[in-house]
This record gives sequence, structure tokens and C-alpha cells, in this order.
Amino acid sequence: MVSTVNTGLAATSGSTNSQKATKVFGDNLNSFLKLLTTQLQNQDPLEPMDSAAFTNQLVQFANVEQAIGTNRNMEKLLTATTANQNLGTLSYLGKTVDANANTVFFNGTDNASFRYQSASDYARASVSIINEKGTTVRTLDVNPKKGVYTVNWDGKDTQGFKQPNGFYSVKVNGFDSKDKATRLSTVINGTVTAVGNENGQAMLTVNGIPLPTTAVIAVREPQPK
Repeated sequence: MVSTVNTGLAATSGSTNSQKATKVFGDNLNSFLKLLTTQLQNQDPLEPMDSAAFTNQLVQFANVEQAIGTNRNMEKLLTATTANQNLGTLSYLGKTVDANANTVFFNGTDNASFRYQSASDYARASVSIINEKGTTVRTLDVNPKKGVYTVNWDGKDTQGFKQPNGFYSVKVNGFDSKDKATRLSTVINGTVTAVGNENGQAMLTVNGIPLPTTAVIAVREPQPK
């Protein structure tokens, strides 16, 4: 009887790269071949080993080797795709973009601006400005009619006190006659100052805000000053 050697199949899982899997596979294959050689040399001539057992084991090794090769090719493809994606992202640097986002940056002096779009008429609409602690610092009544509108927040709270510079969430809701709220989409505008890649996702920095490239809805050359 041929003893079974672990083929290292677990090493090909998504949590382990192909290089580690290749090493485990090689170590286990060598162990199996040594064990097989020893058993062949010491088998009883009157009761020779059944070749089916070690043939099945060899087939398993062949299957694992093929899987590792597939993983290796996938890793190469992913690396090449990421590299191409990064090159494409570089073209955004210095460009002015419009992007879907619900965050604005207040620099402590200038108004923080964004747009919202309503596809329907509402009885009323409002904007909530929320700080990084989750506190609503200001609520503004805005145009409830169908269309695209710009909101310029002066950085002040409800009592008129200037808020510290930083990131603020914006939430625009339209309310029907029964006061049922519908969340409206918001868009920011700014210059791309940095690009990168986060967990395989191409990212841009706009007004200090990290955004995926999929959030971009328009790209323009910056206006000359």
C-alpha cells in the first residue's frame, strides 16, 4: 500500500500566493517520490504493490501543478491590469473633475461648495451639514424644484459660529407633501491633486477627498488663472 502524501492543494487558496504554493508543492512532491522509491525498493516480490494507488497520487500532483500555473498566470494578469490602470489614472492629475460625492472640505475661510440634482419637484428640500463627529452643525432650506443647484456653505453653524476646517458630510433630502424624504445626489467639483491605488481600486484626491475613479462624471482642463 502506498502512503498518501499531502499534495499541498490548500496552498493554492486565494489567501496564499502562487510562489508559496509552488514551494509547498515541490516539497511535497519530493517527499512523495522518496517515499514511493523506498516502497518500490522494499516491496515483497510475491505481493507487488498495486500501481493504481500511486498513479492516483501522481494525477493529484499533476492537477495541483496545473492549478498553481493558472494562479501564477492570473497574478501576472492582475499585475499587468493594475499597472495599466495606474497609468490611466495619472492622466487625471491636474485636471478639473466633477464627481459624485457626499463630502466637502471646508478650509476655514472660503465657502465649501457642491451641487445637488433633483429629478422631481418636491414640497420642500433641505441640506444637512454634518461634521466628522456625526453632529449636524447646519441645516439649510434649498430649492425643491426639479433641476441642478449649487449650494455654498459659509462654514458657519446654526448659531452663526465659524466651524473648524476639515471634512464635512452633506446630505440633501427632498420631501413630498406627506413629508416623506428622498435622498438627492450630490456632486463636488475640484482639481485632482493626487492619484493612487487602494486594494486594486484606482483612486483620486479631489479637494483633499479620496474618491474612486468610478465616481467621476466629467473631466475638464483647468481654467487658466
